[in-house]
Amino acid sequence: MKILIVGSSPYLLTNNGKMVSCLLRYLKVSHNVAVAAWHHDRSYFPPNSDGKFSFENDSNNICDLYPISYNHVKSTPEVYDIVKVYRPDLIISVGDYIETSFIFAIKTYLPNTFKWANIVLSSSEYINPAYQSSFAYADYIAATTSIAAKAISKFYKRDVAVVRFGPNDSFSPSAKNNDGNDGNELNVMCCSKNSQVSNLPILIKAIADVNKNYDIKVNGYIHTNIQDLGDYDLLSVVDQFDAKEFIIFPDKVSSLNDGYYEEDLNKLYNSNDIICDLSLKSATGLSILEGMKTGCLPLCNDVGALGEILYGTDYLIDNNVFYGQFNEVLKFVSYNALVKKLQYLYDIKANDSLLFGEKQRESIKIANNFSENIFLKGIEQVIAQIVNMQQNIVVVENF
Repeated sequence: MKILIVGSSPYLLTNNGKMVSCLLRYLKVSHNVAVAAWHHDRSYFPPNSDGKFSFENDSNNICDLYPISYNHVKSTPEVYDIVKVYRPDLIISVGDYIETSFIFAIKTYLPNTFKWANIVLSSSEYINPAYQSSFAYADYIAATTSIAAKAISKFYKRDVAVVRFGPNDSFSPSAKNNDGNDGNELNVMCCSKNSQVSNLPILIKAIADVNKNYDIKVNGYIHTNIQDLGDYDLLSVVDQFDAKEFIIFPDKVSSLNDGYYEEDLNKLYNSNDIICDLSLKSATGLSILEGMKTGCLPLCNDVGALGEILYGTDYLIDNNVFYGQFNEVLKFVSYNALVKKLQYLYDIKANDSLLFGEKQRESIKIANNFSENIFLKGIEQVIAQIVNMQQNIVVVENF
């Protein structure tokens, strides 16, 4: 089968890029696979002498890659031309409600040319009216959260699968003391993009305040690209909250193109006790799951994939609900609740090593329910059923 994956560049260290890379690596073993990728920098990741691209730092992982624009006005004719030349039997698109919606235009012009499986990376109940008709043309729809799956299913009156993405086997508690108390300090790691959605200032303020107002020691490591100002000048935020003593950032570039190898990232997770994500939205919770596989305890906003992964645990933080444009629900972490959670986690690490070790093992157990392999089993079912030309496919949720 000839498959065209449409999504973010498999070179990029984003949830979308990692999922595209995972699909590409797996599917190319048994199928003829190419990628139409936005955000691919050819000057940074050039093709080899044959015009092919190697990915995942492995010269054996070779693929045909077609860079496309992120702007729909440009990407629609670009992908249309790729489809006419490559002639795929199946297009697998990976992205949020907006990013993959343009495929419907190509499906409209070439209705009997290919099947379309749309994997929606979203945790939003809200579907923008401008894109509400797009997914009606998809032969199969899956979402990475139950929230998005229910929203799509309700709108289109059709079955939508939940295919949850998870870490690969690179992450393990190889260097962590799983018996808990290795010093009266709590080390908190946060892997979040420097954007308003990530809620980083409230984490910086909370860590600074618990250190200054209580007799405890909490260290914060924010794994983000400090060279890129993003929505915040994070160094200024640290100065504003007098947090220089408590907050550190990566000692080398951490960006979409220049990141950490998984071996190095695994060591970082293992050097921390807590993996934190206070984001307003979460489509996969991937960095949280990576940290949990090493024995980090999660500390998260109760939203999207984070809320679904940690449902029924005491690792979720209470939040305040606001309503944005078109009444979209926005949940901001409660500052007071965050401070109390940090105090609680410090207390059990410093004073109850058995309980802390038990929670580490619980964290690993939860994370082991999510993996690339489980995700790929769901995708393989999709392909098998599309091969059999079945419509309105139902896949068992791999929760």
